[in-house]
Amino acid sequence: MAHFETLFCACLIVLACSQNSPSNLLTMEDQGSLFKCQTRQEFVVELEANPSTGFAWQISKSDPDHVRLLREETLPADRKRLGAPGKQLFYFQAMAIGRAPLKLEYRRPWEKDAEPAKTFSVTLVIHK
Repeated sequence: MAHFETLFCACLIVLACSQNSPSNLLTMEDQGSLFKCQTRQEFVVELEANPSTGFAWQISKSDPDHVRLLREETLPADRKRLGAPGKQLFYFQAMAIGRAPLKLEYRRPWEKDAEPAKTFSVTLVIHK
């Protein structure tokens, strides 16, 4: 059964990546960069996450006039590696021409006054 779950997770990752070309996939390597896209273009932010520690990525800054969250999903880690991180994916769509910040914070939701353990931010440059 564990083999099936691992295969299933791998298929989900392949499917997610195949629906979005590499230019539509943002990872921690894109931290602090400008991301150029077109209106109505969809893109994915994929970040390493380990929900078993209580941490999760949360959107802390975005402009709803320029970018819309379509959906969010968490892909679990390989069950053979206890405590290994999985992936948290955010699917967005650019909505209007302009520049807009997009910032996510990796934090425990109940620790409201604590600084985030990690941050991810890009500036969207949306054109026609």
